[in-house]
Amino acid sequence: MKLFKRALPVFLLAISLVAPASAEKVGGYEYPVKPGTTEWKALESKMERQKVSQIPEDVLEQLSTEELVETVLDYPFLIDMYAYDSFEQGFSAVSSNFNGLKELLKREDAASKLLEKYKVTKESKGVKKASSDEMLDLKNLEIILEQSEIKEKLSPNEVEEVEELTEEPKRAAAAIYVKTPKGTKVEVLQLGERLSSAEIKALDREVERAYPRTTLLRSATTNYNCHSYAWYSTSSSNKYWMNDPGAYMTDGSYKKGVLLLEIAKFTTM
Repeated sequence: MKLFKRALPVFLLAISLVAPASAEKVGGYEYPVKPGTTEWKALESKMERQKVSQIPEDVLEQLSTEELVETVLDYPFLIDMYAYDSFEQGFSAVSSNFNGLKELLKREDAASKLLEKYKVTKESKGVKKASSDEMLDLKNLEIILEQSEIKEKLSPNEVEEVEELTEEPKRAAAAIYVKTPKGTKVEVLQLGERLSSAEIKALDREVERAYPRTTLLRSATTNYNCHSYAWYSTSSSNKYWMNDPGAYMTDGSYKKGVLLLEIAKFTTM
């Protein structure tokens, strides 16, 4: 999915436990340095920002699972889940770099607490106009609830409940083909836009806050991914998602050293 910098458009040691303002609001760990602040912008690299966003181990053990869910949803780099060819890949990448998500995966009640949070957020959305933040929380919760590490902790009834709550009109991802310069057929998918305008707005904002030295060239989209952008078309009207660009590299269409590829990657700045 397209989120970042020049090569490809792309597409937070103290703790404060906030007292619940209502039965539906639970506090979590307050990150000492937050996106959008002067202190965040002063950090030199993504690695440094990830480091200050880790939760101290003594604090991590004291957080309830409800508080941990809130903390994960507030993690500055949770948006990285959207920058891979699948949410599974994105989730794995984020969990490997964030001790809060690693801890959540260890909690036996993680799945039920995530489901509770999802239902509360979705019910709130149903009685009032949801903010872009709430829409993004819903999308993030859906992604996390769909991961095998979480799904296996759900009871059969809870699995059915998740499927019912997250069910959307199904749009077929019909397999079609594009061709390399040498004429080799490459399978692509036409997914269409699967992010709402509110989700796109929230993702764009979070990218700009989390990556302050990045210039956002285009908004997040599910119309095309990095492989399709690099090999098939850099146009914003590109409508194909490409999972395997291997034929472009093996059928003689390009020679090493002749073409400088713009490789999609997260900036470390």
